[in-house]
Amino acid sequence: MKTTIPQLSQILQQLLIEDANQIGRESGFIQRERKINGASFAQSLVFGWQANPKASLEELCQSARVCDVEISPQGLQERLNSPQANAFLQQLLLKGVTYMVQNQCERTDLLASFNGVYLQDSSQVELPSSFQTIWQGQSKNQAVLKLQTVLDYQHGRFDLTLASGRDHDCPLQTVALPKGSLKCPQRSRFLKS
Repeated sequence: MKTTIPQLSQILQQLLIEDANQIGRESGFIQRERKINGASFAQSLVFGWQANPKASLEELCQSARVCDVEISPQGLQERLNSPQANAFLQQLLLKGVTYMVQNQCERTDLLASFNGVYLQDSSQVELPSSFQTIWQGQSKNQAVLKLQTVLDYQHGRFDLTLASGRDHDCPLQTVALPKGSLKCPQRSRFLKS
């Protein structure tokens, strides 16, 4: 099923306003709303990077001003560097992907006879070495991000786990599959950034 423009508009409003504010509070990223809330932070980054994927902190601060937020480049940098911002953005990304997957996965064909059709993938993305303190690879000075994804193709549910390249795949496979489901594993090696 294709997503229409009115449906996409509704999804984006839900994601970048209501969900962003809720996830901001739940993740601990927003503890009290003074200058910025989850929605204004997410919108500042999304629209700032949409306008210029290589936007500087100053340009992102200009994008924040459009959302009625006055923040200095140093203040924005401090927020971006917090572990809570990482958790907030990861959860917001997962929520956005979930909306798109749910909208695309209504099954009425042969696959509907299973209790779930699961596509699983473990991919690794090699990152610039400056990320090695967050996403450690197997070698010294190597940064690798591991993406563990499970898609329930039949019901439109999506699970995403981000981990360091050093982490073993087995503990990352956290989705318990129901009896009578169909599983299609796939493993990718490296994707260069």
